Amino acid sequence: MTRKKVLAGIKELITDTDVVFCIGSSLCEEAPTYNDGTLYINNDYIDMFAVALGVAMSTDKRVIVIAEDAYFLRYFNSILQASVSKCMNLFFIILVTESYEAAIKQNTIMKAFRSMKGILFNTGMITHEYSIYFNNKNAVQTLKNIILNTVGPAIGLVDIDNNRIYNKEELKKFKFSKIINFIRDRKLKTSIQKAQIKPFDLDAIMKE
Repeated sequence: MTRKKVLAGIKELITDTDVVFCIGSSLCEEAPTYNDGTLYINNDYIDMFAVALGVAMSTDKRVIVIAEDAYFLRYFNSILQASVSKCMNLFFIILVTESYEAAIKQNTIMKAFRSMKGILFNTGMITHEYSIYFNNKNAVQTLKNIILNTVGPAIGLVDIDNNRIYNKEELKKFKFSKIINFIRDRKLKTSIQKAQIKPFDLDAIMKE
């Protein structure tokens, strides 16, 4: 699975009302143009996870953050903040490359953990494995339906087994003022309903 294929698939998951953060030089080089509410952040040394969390707390729109595992590990503290934020509209898609640089093989510790999904789940973050859904268009549509019916904060992991960068383009242009107006626009609103799920009564279960 290549970045290019996954990023093209992600385009099908994004609606016109979503606020999207695409973070990292390699992703910005290969990502298509998603929508008018997309920020392409080439600088890896700014904690955009925290910024995305702040945006999610200030809007009803769905906020989708796309990043690689090296960035995810660097700002894992903000993932912990996001997990306890209760922001139903906040979603992360993490591309697991196991490398700090696409051009130079410097392995991350992502796969060294016994279960990263278990770690994230225990923080309170809804955690999914998205890798199988990018194999074909029908599977991508299935994933779109899953995400539309998922209440955040949630995170999806996607395995990248080919680190080659196919497209090297200039950083896509965007204006912060335009993005701010996009976020404030009440006409562009994604409705995320709170899941009506009753928690298990563990005391009652134990008594039985």
